[in-house]
Amino acid sequence: MKAILDVRAQPVIVEVDESLNMSPQSLEEAITPRIRAFIPVRMLGVPAAMDEIMAVARKHSLLVLEDNAQGVGGTYKGKNLGTIGDGGAFSFDFGKAM
Repeated sequence: MKAILDVRAQPVIVEVDESLNMSPQSLEEAITPRIRAFIPVRMLGVPAAMDEIMAVARKHSLLVLEDNAQGVGGTYKGKNLGTIGDGGAFSFDFGKAM
């Protein structure tokens, strides 16, 4: 979140689904002319519904930047997490188990 604020962008929080990840259905409702990208995360290592998220992003010409801090080594439909969107980020701190 800090990186978003550091570039003077304003984060928009969307609903989560039963996996505790970004709900693709809530993305459509959150899109405004100011939205530039989606940042799905991997809650507890569980991947978000990336096919649906990517479809919404492509429909609206938006970027997908994957926050893969909790999904290192994981896959989604045979693809490594953090390599599905337009960019992926991996970070580590005391609260992120490896």
